[in-house]
Amino acid sequence: VAQLPASRRPSRDRPLPVILCLAEPGRPDDEPRIEDELAAAIAERADLPLDLERTALVRKGQASFTQALVLAKHLLDGGAPAVAVGGVDSYFHPGVVRWLDEGYRLQTLDAEDGFIPSEAAAFLVLGRGKAAERLGAVVDVANGEEPHFDDPDEPNIARATTDIVVEVTSRAGMPSWTIVDINGEVFKVVPGAT
Repeated sequence: VAQLPASRRPSRDRPLPVILCLAEPGRPDDEPRIEDELAAAIAERADLPLDLERTALVRKGQASFTQALVLAKHLLDGGAPAVAVGGVDSYFHPGVVRWLDEGYRLQTLDAEDGFIPSEAAAFLVLGRGKAAERLGAVVDVANGEEPHFDDPDEPNIARATTDIVVEVTSRAGMPSWTIVDINGEVFKVVPGAT
């Protein structure tokens, strides 16, 4: 934020909106206080004037960041000089570790493809114009949801992925390269399975 031009830096008259990515609701560490108190607690501790009225929590798990970028773009399109986008997550909660272990999602001798619990937080500030392009540029962003992703009777033909590529290329032109990802854990490791 300190590197933003003075005209885009947050102030009391022009506070910074924040789009915060969090874990999906319903996880063992989920608490009602997250929805009610987290953004206010961050604003209280931040050394920046934050815009709580335009701050949003996105709780879509792995797909949160794309949705956060879409929301940030709407704020920038609406005249916000800058928007902070970030995520916070921790798997170091006893209930979450137990939940992951019971689902064979932790890295163990029986689940080699599992993951090791960790925690992280990262934020970036988005803006428009030459000053915002010093480190990189987000040309466009879109997301979607496959309608039959979990239905074993319906083939997944990447309908949402195709729609996203068509939508983005219609606005921003054909990119020189594309990274496509389908979020979510589809496969579970079952002990003794071959």
